[in-house]
Amino acid sequence: GGQLKPVSRIGLPPVQQPGAVDPQFWRGNATNCSRVIPTYALRFTLFGRFRELVSAGHEPAQPLPLSRQMAAGALSGGTTMLATFPLDLLRTRMSADLTAAGQPRAYCSLPAAARAVVRAQGVPGLYQGLVKPDSLLEAEKSRRG
Repeated sequence: GGQLKPVSRIGLPPVQQPGAVDPQFWRGNATNCSRVIPTYALRFTLFGRFRELVSAGHEPAQPLPLSRQMAAGALSGGTTMLATFPLDLLRTRMSADLTAAGQPRAYCSLPAAARAVVRAQGVPGLYQGLVKPDSLLEAEKSRRG
């Protein structure tokens, strides 16, 4: 019979073989995990909290109406996005950080990327692209003709 391997050892054999996996394959994985884990933790935690909030005045024995469940999901998703958007922005910037051969990267770590963005653009720079009021105004102007 086959023995089960501990979860921590499942991904190791390909990595242990010389040349089996290019190190660039794993580049950015820690950065992505540092974004995904808090995103899902917040989303599920907040959904429960917002579900309690939208359930106020509702009979507990009755199923919660779809509109209230959707409200809890929207509040959870929106709050999570506001909290974790900077991590997504930094991950994207680090992924797009391409340099010429032999040149150092602009962002060597997530904290270094955050410091560089805040230094150059202030804290609002961490939310760049979340809302684009200029493009919304241009769309409205073109619609009105």
